[in-house]
Amino acid sequence: MVPKFTTREVKLTETLGEKLKKVRESLKLTFDDVEKSTKIRKKYIKALESGDHNTLPPDVYVRGFLKSYAKILGLASQKVLALYEKEQGVLKNIKKVKKIDNTTNFKSPKIIITPRTLIIFIAILGVLGIVSYIGYQVTILGAPPKLTILSPKDNSTIKKNFIDITGKVDQGAEIFINGQKVNISEEGDFKVNVSIGQKGVNAIKILARNPKNGRTTEKTTNIIAEIPEVAVPQPAPEENAFQGIKVTLKIGPGTAWISIKKDGQKDFEGVMLPGTSKDFEAGESIILTTGNAGSTEVIFNGKSLGKLGRESEVKNSVVFDKNTKVE
Repeated sequence: MVPKFTTREVKLTETLGEKLKKVRESLKLTFDDVEKSTKIRKKYIKALESGDHNTLPPDVYVRGFLKSYAKILGLASQKVLALYEKEQGVLKNIKKVKKIDNTTNFKSPKIIITPRTLIIFIAILGVLGIVSYIGYQVTILGAPPKLTILSPKDNSTIKKNFIDITGKVDQGAEIFINGQKVNISEEGDFKVNVSIGQKGVNAIKILARNPKNGRTTEKTTNIIAEIPEVAVPQPAPEENAFQGIKVTLKIGPGTAWISIKKDGQKDFEGVMLPGTSKDFEAGESIILTTGNAGSTEVIFNGKSLGKLGRESEVKNSVVFDKNTKVE
């Protein structure tokens, strides 16, 4: 005969319901306030906070309740759902243990479940979960970022003097093209216009860096350019001179990330490889940002101003307008 015992509830940590109640009370929200904002009936809100799972509807509705409740409490819904799933897992394990305990077919059980062993079992599960999570985080923090180049394919041939490099990298990583840092979305997507100025093979190196540990992943895409040599712009005759603002950029010996605003509007953002040049015209002003001042030569209204600075030096928001002096 299986020995009878009384199971007592042991509170190990703060439950999901207690967390919800604490935040609601800190915000001074009543059950009526929550019901009005979320359309969730008060009895279900009370059941969520008290952990009364017998009162709650099927699981799919409970998840919807938690998302709505978390939103008005200012909590991250994914974390709330994760804690809910964790508690559900523990409840399922307890139900399994109770089911085994209530079975009368065992003649001589080898393992007897007691409240003490149940507490130890739950504690071990918690420790294993924490260790697994820490191990996962250490692996993520120590790993180089994943880098995927969507286009162009390696050894692609182009007949124009620019190409878009598109790809995806892990969230939080940084992207450099030929040593120049470029902008990416919060999700890790990037699309960068790269100016090509050299006929034949142009090696474009895309490097992803994890700023947390410095680990990098690098891929090289070769682009075969079938384009005419880029002609050096010549000053226009005085009688045909452009009356607004004209800036020509010549890039070399290194690569430069360039951003241009014309008359207050964004006009160009991308990477220019060595040997490339590009003209920009505006009515009132041109604002230039370069990631490599030592490889960015500016020709303003037909007159060279030389390089903007030192190699690898960043120059932000350099203004060219009708007041710009040319010596």
